[in-house]
Amino acid sequence: MSKNYRDEKIQILKMIEDGKISSSDGLDLLEALNTNYYKEHKEFKTLKINVYNKDKKLKSNANIPLTILDISTKFISKYISNICGTKHVIDINKIIQAAEKDKKGKILEYWDDENEKKVEIYIE
Repeated sequence: MSKNYRDEKIQILKMIEDGKISSSDGLDLLEALNTNYYKEHKEFKTLKINVYNKDKKLKSNANIPLTILDISTKFISKYISNICGTKHVIDINKIIQAAEKDKKGKILEYWDDENEKKVEIYIE
């Protein structure tokens, strides 16, 4: 995910915040920006979060497009905390750095002994 793309999204959100454009116009701009981004980056990548119970059965999963990763960081932390029932904090900056470096595959694995759950985070 390029810094320029992220900066453009922030600029659109700032215009909405400042009342320079309506939320509807801002949404149109963000959708157009996303469309252009997808055309430039033909390979669509997703952040996948899988949570398994102690029997190695998938308990929950989430798939988050990398194009919205920078605005999804709070969701990711809360999602993992709620599913695992723990206050374990995932370093979202490491996830963003891996995404920006175009890394693929498993980027994090965490076993929660107290709640007997495993969290795996991939970029695919």
